[in-house]
Amino acid sequence: MNKIQFKIKNSLLAYKFWNGYQKNKIEFPSILAHLDKTYGKPVFIESFYNLENWKATDKTEWGSSVPGNQCTFVKENVFIRQNNGYNSLVIRSTPEKATGRNWQGEEITRPTSSGLVTSKILVSPGQVVSATVNTSQSYPGSWFSFWLVKKHMQGDDRYREIDIFEKFMERKHQKKYTITIHGGLEVAHEMMNFGYPMFFADEERLTFTCELYQQKVKIFVNGIHMFLAEEPDFLGDYYVIFDDAPTNHDGKVKTEDIIRILPKTFEIIDFRIYEMKRN
Repeated sequence: MNKIQFKIKNSLLAYKFWNGYQKNKIEFPSILAHLDKTYGKPVFIESFYNLENWKATDKTEWGSSVPGNQCTFVKENVFIRQNNGYNSLVIRSTPEKATGRNWQGEEITRPTSSGLVTSKILVSPGQVVSATVNTSQSYPGSWFSFWLVKKHMQGDDRYREIDIFEKFMERKHQKKYTITIHGGLEVAHEMMNFGYPMFFADEERLTFTCELYQQKVKIFVNGIHMFLAEEPDFLGDYYVIFDDAPTNHDGKVKTEDIIRILPKTFEIIDFRIYEMKRN
């Protein structure tokens, strides 16, 4: 799909999404029955009894201090929360300064700490990934993300990343979610993205569902189709990642204002994987 076709198709989806969201949305927990009816029994449900299916990035590891971010990823900022009747995975951002390692492996100190968690389970075309999240504690400077990144294979120099959503918070009370497809070579990434203001959504229980095909990606929010990308090369196995990465957003937010408002959390309430039904 070229960029013009991409914009046209997603603009039409956006119109239908915004126009019909209040009437047609299926909210949590009813959305779970809808997913089961659509795709069948899940092949994986995360109960969040512990973190055995996830790896939390720690400050001693390469890439724990990402260029442009105001945080270092610290494993203690990823933990399980016991709620009334269910457990959830929580990523916390705090005002504690921490020293991590950048992409060159050099030590670098950031003024805040946050968390990034990567699945040990891989997903691939023909599967569906769904997560219900609580993003209501986003704050100016936050960068909540739910994304898939292709596992690197020897001899394969194609890069692929699917950002199911990124919530860039540049000002107070902002509710804008961006979906992005990254592709191309490892050394020359290409990018197609589309933003959705969702001022009407209940951010305490948003369910994002991604259908991953060999040649396309379809993304739904609360059961409503909102995004489509068509490409020839989604083949591969993908890790699932959740994180918050406090940043200045190109100078739109001051570091001291980020520090002042922390701690805040990004919560994953439900996570499951389905196999797509074959026609």
